[in-house]
Amino acid sequence: MGRRFGQLIITAVVWAALISVAAAVETRVTRDAGFADFNKGETTGTELLARGALIPGPRAERLAQLDEAVAWSVAVDPFDGVVFFSTGHNGRVYGMKQGKKPELWADLTEVEALSLAVDSTGGLIIGASPGGKIYRVVEPGKPKLLFNTGEQHVWSLVFDRDGTLYAGTGVNGRIYRIRGENNGEVFYDSPSATNVMALTFDSEGRLLAGTQGKGFVLRVTGKDSAFVLHAAAEDEVRSLTVDSDGNIYAAVNGQRVTSLMEQLERDSRTTGTATSSGGAQRGGIVQIQPSGFVVNFWSAPEGPIQSVLADPVGEGIFVAAGLKGRVYRMLSDTNWSLIADVEEPMVLGLASFKNKVYFAAGNRAALYELQVEKTGDGLFASRTLDAGSTVKWGNLMMEGETPAGTTVTVETRTGNTEDPVEQSWSSWTVAEPTGENTARVAGPVARYLQYRLTLRGAGEAIPRVDSVQFYHVQQNATPVLREVRVEKAGVPAGSGGAAAGAAGEAAARAAAALAKSTSDDEEDDSSDAALVKARLKAAAAAASAGAAKAGAPDAAGAKRNSRTFRVSWDARDPNGDKLVYRLFLKGEDEAVWKLADENVEIPRAALATSDMADGRYRLKVEASDARANADDAVSTASRTSDVFLVDNTPPVIEALTAKRVAEGEWEVSARAKDALSIITDATYNVDAQSEPRAVSPEDGIFDFTEETFRFRVKPEEPAIEHSVAFSVTDREGNAAVAKVLLK
Repeated sequence: MGRRFGQLIITAVVWAALISVAAAVETRVTRDAGFADFNKGETTGTELLARGALIPGPRAERLAQLDEAVAWSVAVDPFDGVVFFSTGHNGRVYGMKQGKKPELWADLTEVEALSLAVDSTGGLIIGASPGGKIYRVVEPGKPKLLFNTGEQHVWSLVFDRDGTLYAGTGVNGRIYRIRGENNGEVFYDSPSATNVMALTFDSEGRLLAGTQGKGFVLRVTGKDSAFVLHAAAEDEVRSLTVDSDGNIYAAVNGQRVTSLMEQLERDSRTTGTATSSGGAQRGGIVQIQPSGFVVNFWSAPEGPIQSVLADPVGEGIFVAAGLKGRVYRMLSDTNWSLIADVEEPMVLGLASFKNKVYFAAGNRAALYELQVEKTGDGLFASRTLDAGSTVKWGNLMMEGETPAGTTVTVETRTGNTEDPVEQSWSSWTVAEPTGENTARVAGPVARYLQYRLTLRGAGEAIPRVDSVQFYHVQQNATPVLREVRVEKAGVPAGSGGAAAGAAGEAAARAAAALAKSTSDDEEDDSSDAALVKARLKAAAAAASAGAAKAGAPDAAGAKRNSRTFRVSWDARDPNGDKLVYRLFLKGEDEAVWKLADENVEIPRAALATSDMADGRYRLKVEASDARANADDAVSTASRTSDVFLVDNTPPVIEALTAKRVAEGEWEVSARAKDALSIITDATYNVDAQSEPRAVSPEDGIFDFTEETFRFRVKPEEPAIEHSVAFSVTDREGNAAVAKVLLK
């Protein structure tokens, strides 16, 4: 009877001394569960079930790896067990006997040896490209031309029960029947397909063909006669196989193998690894039942599908698919598994002999043997798990079953680079179990972790792993607080206003006057923390409305004083904790910060200045992660704003006089002064009847806190008396108006 990891053996990686992390920081879990997660790892002798569980499975053993770009096809001599495999892009074919090194059987003038078959006397048949020649080899190194099809490619070769050879070719979509040396003919010429990719026979000995250009599965019933068993939506039927029940399985692809040839040739000149040619690469299996009914049997997790083969010793089929060197086994549309994961990116050809399955891979060219029976042991190396930041890794926990006598060994290692480079990651080491299905990763803090499993069976009993999860926790990090901005509402950033005025030359020259005239008022007001706190809270709700109503500012300043500042800041917490803020205010002539508001939950506020004394101030923001951590683990950060200017006092108009200079014409002169801000605007209006008219200072530019004005007024209507209203505005939008009479 199975039990839940009753005899679990756990090992883990260590790197350096332990670092304690406050328990109040949130513990998180990184988990591998399901096919998609485990499929990102690498399996060796381990079977990944469709349901997302790992069990011991067949082991793929590499018999040979050659300095060739790709291995296209594989065939086995049933008489002496020699395994042949054909390669590109040098057109060579090799043979291997059990326990021996590969032997060169043919070195063709063509660049690709695409297809192989073995005749009834043990002769090796080779289909070449380009040129469409077919060779026969009975002695190593002595290929002899059997038949020249005159086509571009010979994609597939198969013998019928009588020893007649059939060849599927491209790019004209023809099948040739060959009865002997130079004795061949076109057996079927497809009117629509361009390449005949696959040939086999059904359970009744009838020839089947899979085509490309038009994705057809054909039953060739006689010379120049065929019936379409299935017309795929995809444009290629790459491979065919027939199981013991007579079901036909067809591998259909949206990507053509002709483009795959170009890709393999390109990759062999560069990195030696296959790369996607762009876009999603679809692949699937279609089942054609003996009754003729067609079922969309399986959609591959990754495409394209290169080859299919009926299981020689049981039910189901083997499928070579994708660009990561993977072989799948299918028992039904829902019962399938990943059984081989090899170094080479593509598995291109499958063949069987007795209870063994062989497959050819590229690139580089390699030959593998797959033991169909379970080996009892299996290895699995996970993807790199990313905690998102540096963490302390705690317990690992697994779900699954370990029947009596079986074990699952877990090893882990950690590091701070995304790729597990041996020199920069820790080594695989042992950790103590902490429970029946848990163990501690006794290592240092690190961002990344990788684990590997060894699944060991006992007789017919095998273990199963359904999920692996790792608990980890961050060290509580200090909040990050950047740039506290204090901006006048109604004045867009960069357009001027309070901050610019405070920093400007004119304001600097007015500093002495400010200190003398307002120091007493500032001291009284800035020390009133309760009043400041009330102003902040009252202004917050009206901040956006105040900004809109404050008047349209220009480059010189605001048209009207909103008496409100927008306060904002940038803050984040490396642990993802929710932050809370406190605001402090201090005049430049003060020594102590006064609490203005607390428990602020958003990174912005509004400051109303109607009751504040004129002067220069700074605002400090303090960020805290107190709500997510214990008192002894709280981290805070603070940042102070630049100096900003509060100026709510309008300018003073002095010496406003009018002198008659001609009949119906007067010269008006005045002086305007402001304690803090430069004068930015001046207008006058006659008898409150006309639109105000702009007036420039005597020196022609608004650039100081004191300006003099001289302008002439000529009323349109004669009268005993006229009234002239003269108005000036400072940078902060404070306005003053005075009147002079014209008599």
